[in-house]
Amino acid sequence: MELKDTKNPEQLIFHLLNVLYKQRRDIGIITGMVVLGALVYCLLAHPIYRATSTLLPANISQKQMSSQISGLADMAKSLGFGSFDENNPLSLYPSILESRLIKTEILHKKFKSRKFKEPQPLYAIMGIKGKNQASIDHEGFLALSKNTSVGLDRKTGIITLTVEAYEPQLAADITNAFIDELKEYNSKLRTKHTRQNRIFIEGRLNETKQQLTAAENKLKIFRESNKRITNSPELQMELGRLLREVRIKEEVYLTLNKQYELAKIDEQKSTPVINILDKAIPPVEKSKPPRRKIILFALLFGIVSGIGWALIKDFLSTVDKGDKEYRELILNIDNAKNKMRSISFNRKETVLK
Repeated sequence: MELKDTKNPEQLIFHLLNVLYKQRRDIGIITGMVVLGALVYCLLAHPIYRATSTLLPANISQKQMSSQISGLADMAKSLGFGSFDENNPLSLYPSILESRLIKTEILHKKFKSRKFKEPQPLYAIMGIKGKNQASIDHEGFLALSKNTSVGLDRKTGIITLTVEAYEPQLAADITNAFIDELKEYNSKLRTKHTRQNRIFIEGRLNETKQQLTAAENKLKIFRESNKRITNSPELQMELGRLLREVRIKEEVYLTLNKQYELAKIDEQKSTPVINILDKAIPPVEKSKPPRRKIILFALLFGIVSGIGWALIKDFLSTVDKGDKEYRELILNIDNAKNKMRSISFNRKETVLK
């Protein structure tokens, strides 16, 4: 395939400028069509609003952190929160927020939406449908995962949660619901061990109290029944045994009572505090689609496409149409078109059958 003439660099530049000038109408039309398509998309696309909340878990000492982390890891994994970096305990919180368990709870929570008069489950608002509840939960989890993001600043420990939705109030409500679920499950993880310890001590304390009361009643009955035991060694021995039993029960009861009070204090101390730095509020401006960026990109793409079309058109006009390679190219293009038409026709026949 040969060109009709060959130009030096200077002539080529002037030739290209001349081509662009002659084809300015086509370039303008192509650019306008691309920009118009982008503008239509921006007008028809659903606006998306982004709500953000930041939180900071309460500081605990490194010693406390080390003693709790192994138990937290096991409990978190047992509740389905997945794995996290044990060298950085704060990474547990993003893992909780991103877990299937938390997101499933959010999907089943009811929220207000402009689509419905009454609050509805989030999966209904999102239009998630399925054959059964399991499929709805799975599809809802995937959809919600696409619309949520969690970031952790490892230097400051600040966690940023972002949720996107078609309604500003809904985006804020979902974000705050995530925070509420995080606080609830975080409390369960942190207080599980101390709560079990407190319950165990409480049970032993009640049991010991009953035993002490029974021992005291035995001693009371014995003294009422045996007011004179001076001349009876057996009665004196029995009295001593009952006194020892009461004293032992008292000591055990007092010890357990102290441990019980300490366990209650530990339970309160172990209850974690998550400081909400910024509560999610309904965003004023939409985050998507970014109209300015889309229009600017469409403008640049349209100009480049128009210039490309003008250059291709000019190139084809300079090609010798009688050239063997040119005729072969045109023939291959026609064959490709015929094959596409044949495939399309066969598909239509298959559908009709």
